[in-house]
Parts: sequence; C-alpha cells; structure tokens
Amino acid sequence: MKKWPHILQSKYVIIIILLFLIIICSLRLFNSNHDIDTTKDNLVGKVLNKKIDGDTLSLTLKSKEKYIVYYTFKTKKEKNYYVNNLGFYDTLELYGEFSYPSARKIPNTFNYQKYLNNKNIYYIFNANKVSITKKGNILFQIKTKIMNTLISKDNNDYFLTMVMGNTTLLDTGNIRFNGISHLFAISGMHISLFIFFLTKIFGRLGNKKNIIILLFLSFYAFLTSFTPSVLRASLMWLASLINDKYNLGLNTRIRIFYIATILLFINPFFIYDIGFQYSFLISYCLTYLIPRKNYFISLFYTSLIAFLASIPITASNYYSINLLTVIWNLFFVPFVSFILYPICFLSLLIPLLNPLFSKCILIFSSINNLCSKITFGVIAVSKVPTILWFIYLIILFMALKTKKRKYKLILPIVFLAILLFPILDKACHVYYLNVSQGDSSLIVTPNKKAVLIDTGGLVSFKKEDWTVKIKKTNNASNIKTFINSLGINELEILIITHGDYDHMGEAVNLVNILKVKKVIFNCGE
Repeated sequence: MKKWPHILQSKYVIIIILLFLIIICSLRLFNSNHDIDTTKDNLVGKVLNKKIDGDTLSLTLKSKEKYIVYYTFKTKKEKNYYVNNLGFYDTLELYGEFSYPSARKIPNTFNYQKYLNNKNIYYIFNANKVSITKKGNILFQIKTKIMNTLISKDNNDYFLTMVMGNTTLLDTGNIRFNGISHLFAISGMHISLFIFFLTKIFGRLGNKKNIIILLFLSFYAFLTSFTPSVLRASLMWLASLINDKYNLGLNTRIRIFYIATILLFINPFFIYDIGFQYSFLISYCLTYLIPRKNYFISLFYTSLIAFLASIPITASNYYSINLLTVIWNLFFVPFVSFILYPICFLSLLIPLLNPLFSKCILIFSSINNLCSKITFGVIAVSKVPTILWFIYLIILFMALKTKKRKYKLILPIVFLAILLFPILDKACHVYYLNVSQGDSSLIVTPNKKAVLIDTGGLVSFKKEDWTVKIKKTNNASNIKTFINSLGINELEILIITHGDYDHMGEAVNLVNILKVKKVIFNCGE
C-alpha cells in the first residue's frame, strides 16, 4: 500500500494510462457497427428518457442499441394517458418506421445528427402506434413519481432544472447569454450542499454517515440519469474519502485525472458531452486557485479562472462570449447558491414556502433579463482550427501553474489572434441559408460587413391548447449563430424584400438578439 501513492502519481504511469485510454476509446468510438434492418416496422425497448411537449412524445429508447422515438398524440385523452402512465424503463412496443436524424441546415449551427451520434444514437423511429407492455422496477417508478410531482408544480421549469438537472422546460436563452448556465447544472456546488446537510444530520453516526451519504449520492446520480457533472462531483467526494483513509497522498489534480479516466473507460462518448468538458476542464483549472480570506475576492478569481477555462468550449459551440460574465457571477453565484437553490429544496419539503420561491425566481429572472440587455461585453468568436484552442489552453495551464508573467501576457495575445483570425480571409462570400420555409441570403464583404436579405419564417396555424409546444423553435438564433461563427457581431443592413411571413417572419426575433444598423423595406403593400 505504501508504494501506491508513488505509482499512481508517476508520470510514466499516467502517460501509459493516457495512451491506453486513447486506444480503447478510439476503438469504441470509431469502429462500432450500427447497421440495422431499417425496413422493420416495429420496435421493442425500454424508456431511458421521456419528454411530452404539446402533442409530441419524445423518447430515448434502449433496445439492441439506443434510439430516439417520436410520436404524435391523436387526442387530448391519449396525451393525458401517457402523461399519467408512462414511466422510466417501461417496456414499450411500437410500430412505425426508421429514419436518419437530420443534419444541420445552416453551417456552424446545432447539428442534430452529430449531437445524437455523439450520444451513440444513430436512428430515429417515427411511431404511429405505442403501447406499454411492462412497467419499470420500483426504483424507476420512484424516479417517475418524483419527475411527475415536479412537473405538476408551479415553477416546474425551475424545480425540474434544480432538482433533476433537466432543462427541457427552462428558457435558457438569457441564462446562457449572461454566461451563468453552470449554475443550473447539477455539479460540485450542489453535491457539496447535500453532503454538508447530510453530515449535519447524521454526524453522530460516525463513519456510518459516509455509507448513508454514498447511498444518497448513488440514488441522486440515478435520478439525474448519471450526468457527467454529478458523477464527477460524487466520485470526487468518494476519492477524497479513500485518499484520506488509506493515506494515498493524491492531490486534487491527480484525483480529477483518474476520475475522468474511469468515466471515459465506462462511456467514451462522454468526451463529446459539453457538461463533461465544462465540468472537468474548469475543475482542473480551479485547483490552481490560491485561497483568499475575502469571499468576494475569492469569488471574483474563481469566476475569472472558470471563465477563461470555459472560453474554448463556449466559443466552439456558440461562437460568442460575454466578457461581463465574470461580473455577473459576483451576484448570481451567491444568490443561486445560498438563496434560490436552498429555498427550492425547502419548498419541496414545506409547500408553504412556494410563494417565497416564486418571489426569488421573479427577482432572479428580472435581474437576468436586465443583464442580458447590456451587450457591450458580448463579442463574436469565429470558427477557427481546433489547434488554436489547444494552444490557448496550454498557455492558460502554464500561466496558472507557473504564475509567470510572460504566460499571462501571451494568453491575451493568443486570444486576440483567434479573434482576428477571420481578417485573413479577404474574399467576398454569399451564403444561401436553409431556413426551412422561405428565403434568406447573407452577403459578407471583404471587410467583414454583413448584409442579410430576408429572414425566412415558419408560418404557424392556430391549434388547440393541448397541442401547443412550450418551447418554440425559430431560425433567428441559428442565423445569429452562423453570423457570429464568421466573426461578425452585427448586421450592417437587413433587407426585407416583401412582407410575406415566409420572407420576414423571423425579422422581429432576429433584431431582438442581434444588433442591426439599418433595415431596408420594400415600399410595396
């Protein structure tokens, strides 16, 4: 046992484990066979995840492999039946047809096909008939009961997000814009609060309290569908416990490395998960943080390091960053951590506190919306070769590790070079955007001025209330993301050729999220 600390911290052992991990993960990620008989019209599987929005049922189904299932309810009565009876890990028999996930329509925007492939899902099953043949076991029935209870409450979007880590009902637009999404991902902060309260409650039981905490964390990870951030935080607590008990002497960075390795061996597809990337990269960088006595000074440096570490992930996925995130976190982190989050759980135990929880949500939403109106700190970051972000991270690691001034000076220079990368392209570009319904074209001049001609717009028709979806999709955010991915932060001119909805329907949504200097209308009727 005395040799284990030296073995586990040996650079040679770490390099060997890394090489072995790369080989194993590569074999599992790129050499798996997903050919199935897509001519079949039936499918039997167990429900891993479910979502009912309007008249649409969306499922993640586990059979021989994982599938996404879509089913449209025919009547309100049928919808209510599945709302009340469909549970996690129920066995379903379905009839319909297979299809492939759609790829992205506009370059550099959300790619649904790639998103599913990164979760080891390659086919969609469009069902026209669904029947429940067997209920899940007692644990999954408890999970279903908890989920349904949260959905039935007022403020169900916040309850579902803060308790289960499920953001399907939450409007995350301004939350993401202000750079505070991390506060609504179940992570180390939440797990630490759980452990703190459980330690206070069961502290008199001595070492037995750790068994209770372990059982609780295991069940909570199960409730949250074993998301990477929950697994990281829970395993970090367990690793710390083992490290202290056996005097292994492993520092936090080594423990983070081994936990990430274990999770990737179990599921290599975690490497594509944004939550996994944020959780481990930020946690690793924060290990270099020097503790400070003043809470707000400590919070500022924590927020700054977390922001700097998250830039490559945020910029690579959303193509814009908000420099004011560091400032906003000085308010939102303590507010969510010490007020909103605890009151959320207390109101579950004491329903009389629900009005207080509603007031806290109102305060949060109001300030969040107000902050989103301040846009001078938002900058577009173009799509650049991944190697540039690796160079950025290496410089960041060296600056945190060595504390040398030269790396702190080089870091902003590298970031500035990434921002200026688009100016290397001196060509004029014309893009014809696929906006599903209608037309939209983008002209980008050599000096990076953007002119958009029409916005497209999906014509909607009046529907019964029970069929209307909570989250409505629009192409405005995709158009903005694409423009940002070119390193452009605003539109020079928006031209509306005529007033048909399929040509200008997204115009209002677009000007609400992207600065437009001038709008030119056709003066016809």
